[in-house]
Amino acid sequence: MRYTSAPPGLNTVFSCVRPVIFENKDHGFESVAGTGFLIRFCGVTFFVTAKHVVSGYDLDAQRPSILYSLDGSAILPFSEMRKWTSVDTDDTDHVDIVIFKVDPEHVNQSSFKADRPFEVGPDNLLRSYSTGMALYFQGCPSATMNLDYEARRHQLRFASGDLIYRGPSPYRSVHTAKAAVLESCPDFDGLSGSPVFAIENKMLASTRAAFAGMLIRATRRSNIMHFISADSI
Repeated sequence: MRYTSAPPGLNTVFSCVRPVIFENKDHGFESVAGTGFLIRFCGVTFFVTAKHVVSGYDLDAQRPSILYSLDGSAILPFSEMRKWTSVDTDDTDHVDIVIFKVDPEHVNQSSFKADRPFEVGPDNLLRSYSTGMALYFQGCPSATMNLDYEARRHQLRFASGDLIYRGPSPYRSVHTAKAAVLESCPDFDGLSGSPVFAIENKMLASTRAAFAGMLIRATRRSNIMHFISADSI
């Protein structure tokens, strides 16, 4: 299910990205709702995505089927789910987050293979942004998905892109950046929940990276993307 061509540094950092998959009861097969990613914090693994990506599903009755590895079929076991609401109904972007805790008692670390969660710590969490700084994202745009319900298979083509930081948005804990993408880039639908990173050298597989945030919305016409800050997540 892995279809992407990106510099080695991006492939290393974005090995944490996963499609958000749910069982489609109408078709008897999976449907892909959007993008999410795996992080490990204080020894515990979490799956993070935008809350609106999963808003059409009853999360109390159905959990997403998130793969350990894109090269396997094993599904992560979840033990908890958390989401939040804002007391300010005019400013809700900062709570457009849902987090699933991977069950530490039943997780099989070897099943991640090379697609490891991103390890978040005090030294690789981006807390300050400057105008013009380079950031990067990767996600699963809907236009590149090939879902064959009859054959019961799907193919996903991940999209990576460069971002140029513009500044904070008028909303709490949300920032804006301009996507540096080609005209041939598909629509941004499906990229909500994609992680954003500051990456030192995208051409080096061993590059250093800092977690910068998560995409929540974007418009293809303007190429402007909005993302929640990493420290807020």
